[in-house]
Amino acid sequence: MNAFVTECTERVDALALIEANKPIFSFENIGKVTPTYHEKADHKPRKLFPFAEKSIICSMGHFKYVRSQVEPLIEYLGLEYKKNLISRFTQIFNEFDFYKAYGDLATIVKPVNKVINSCKFDDKKLLHNDIKRREFADVVATANRHHFDNLGKQAVRKELDFNEAIALIYDFLVEVCAVHGIRAPYNNKGKTPLTAEKCESGVLRLMDGKYWEKKFDTVAKRTNEHVAIALGKVRKNYSPYVSHKALADNRRQQEENQKYLEMMDVVEKETGKTRKLSDVAKLTNSNPENRRNEFMVISAGEEKRAIESGKIPLFLTITAPSKYHKNSNKYNLSSPKSTHEMLCKNWTKIRAKCARENIDYVGIRVVEPHADATPHWHVLVYVAPHDEELFTEICLHYTTQEDVDELHVSWAKHLNAVKNGKSKSYRKSWHAPRFTADKIDLEKGSATGYIAKYISKNINGAKMDGQLDDEAEIAINESAQRVVAWASLWGIRQFQCFGVESITIRRQLRQVKTPFKDETLEAVRLAADGGDWAHYSDKIRGLDLKLAYEDTEELNDYNEPLIRVNGLVFNGLALVTKLLAFELKKRSLSLPWSPVNNCTHQTEMAADINWALSNKIENNLRKMGFDDGSLGFLLSGNAVFLKGQKFEILNGQLTTGYGH
Repeated sequence: MNAFVTECTERVDALALIEANKPIFSFENIGKVTPTYHEKADHKPRKLFPFAEKSIICSMGHFKYVRSQVEPLIEYLGLEYKKNLISRFTQIFNEFDFYKAYGDLATIVKPVNKVINSCKFDDKKLLHNDIKRREFADVVATANRHHFDNLGKQAVRKELDFNEAIALIYDFLVEVCAVHGIRAPYNNKGKTPLTAEKCESGVLRLMDGKYWEKKFDTVAKRTNEHVAIALGKVRKNYSPYVSHKALADNRRQQEENQKYLEMMDVVEKETGKTRKLSDVAKLTNSNPENRRNEFMVISAGEEKRAIESGKIPLFLTITAPSKYHKNSNKYNLSSPKSTHEMLCKNWTKIRAKCARENIDYVGIRVVEPHADATPHWHVLVYVAPHDEELFTEICLHYTTQEDVDELHVSWAKHLNAVKNGKSKSYRKSWHAPRFTADKIDLEKGSATGYIAKYISKNINGAKMDGQLDDEAEIAINESAQRVVAWASLWGIRQFQCFGVESITIRRQLRQVKTPFKDETLEAVRLAADGGDWAHYSDKIRGLDLKLAYEDTEELNDYNEPLIRVNGLVFNGLALVTKLLAFELKKRSLSLPWSPVNNCTHQTEMAADINWALSNKIENNLRKMGFDDGSLGFLLSGNAVFLKGQKFEILNGQLTTGYGH
């Protein structure tokens, strides 16, 4: 056994030996005897992490060797995935087959490490450490401020004017962004020259630590989710669409957003009338049900217009090639974001070709994920009958031109399987896995009904209670939550209308409650307010009606003017639709309807006590979000809740906890 221990303690590159097909250990004799365990394994398992199960420890030397070989492979994974992989490794290793266990682990982790290495963080530990990311963001922002000072001095020496100087500084900071894998604000890759004002705003953002922190958090979340996909942790029957952690993070964020809405008020500046921000939000398109209803109205209206004009409805399904899917052996480690961008580029080519061929079409697009998080499109489009064949051919060409050979091979295998009776299903065409175009028979049902379920299941699952999601095989209401979390995480626009009239103008018209003097404009307002999209589209077509923006001198923290839509411009005449000005205010904690109205108050005697806090504690509380009102409320002996955490002073000591 001593020889075995000596051999185990040698620092050997196991991966190199595996690739050279050389055995690392000889288990011939060891497998025939009962293994001996380290004498302290039962007493001090903490020293054996991550191999804490004593059943795999033959000796301390053996353990150290295995740890030295395996830990580098999983160094930058999250704790949950580390435990899963170690459990898999030990299950094989317990059979005394290190070659097989290490090879299995390396096969799994190699693509994962490629995903991690594609992240621009020099220190990969930033992926799992929020505090370090915040500190790193401050470091980058501080370095950019130094760059700003140095380049500014150079500009003064060269006697450059402000426009030239700020453009010089902005171009330099764009390169800094590229180093960190961040797209600089306003960066359009030189397509159009930027104004000095935009360059200035971009520079101010890049010198702000909070801006970098937000960007780095996005990079970390998407990289970690990409790792989960590469590990196969996003799949049907386990965690469809998004990983468990991403779903939990999204739910936590929605809870925080709701708490913010509950603690803020909307105040009319002129009248002083106050309303809860949460009540106002329910009336806007941030309410999922309102958003679903709006898309249904648009879809039904466009169907009505299409039928009246003689157009026919087509339902397109567009999917990415197999190499973009995790469940394919050709998987190229593409993320859902990059896959969606590929589909967008193909659709851009389709639009350009249709424009050259003078093909008129309108419709609505829905983007949803497969169970492994790979996006695919459903498009309801209306075209003239004489354009149907050409439009379909154009779509087919651009959606199948990448890796088209695999479609032909797949089709040949499918036909052979059907011929030999090995497959009972029969595909409609050779391109069915990538692109399908179904002509909707309006006698069997409306086109809106065809797309309705895709709209609902990707927003809130309304009107589909008790139904199952065919893709993930889970309840629709749970599926909708996961899809929304998926779209939010990857920054994917789920719905888009094309070829339709302005939706924003319709929203502005619906806010006007007094009739317009102009009969034409009043007819448009009534059509918009009536909920008939087809009627509204007919009335607004050809009118010189545009959005009007408020001319304000207010600037944000980045010297950008606060642009607000406040009305419409009709034939050059401005029409204000927002007659009242509003502002947001945090609800006063002294009022009975404050965010702490459900808190447990102290006794009358305790309420008369005014506690005091040290400057350090008070500064920390302010950083967490406390203001003068909430601090006074806390110091008077009351409990305050912030972000789900309870703060209270008991016997002169600040205590914290979680509760409602």
